[in-house]
Amino acid sequence: MFLNFSIKPLRLSVYVGLLTSCLSVLALVFILIDKIWITPNLPLGIPTVLGSSGLVSGIQLMILGLVGEYLGRLYLDQTGAPQYIVRYVTRAGAKAEASIAAGER
Repeated sequence: MFLNFSIKPLRLSVYVGLLTSCLSVLALVFILIDKIWITPNLPLGIPTVLGSSGLVSGIQLMILGLVGEYLGRLYLDQTGAPQYIVRYVTRAGAKAEASIAAGER
């Protein structure tokens, strides 16, 4: 399973947090533009709270992914666990053909 010895899911959480933060900032800019030019008499209310909470959630997810990736790299470095396991080795040349004929790998 790719979750055991990999930091890719943690890196994915960093990217999702960054995407969420960027979309929230974009939404807050649109809310501000709407408030200033389109409907100035309308109270800000719920859209502002939702945009702000999305921004904070995205930043939290990004920081959590960064800390998790750091700890994952430290863990993999300290345990010496390989990032991948080689199942077969294929060599070119006559020596490899002789070892295959003999049944060695």
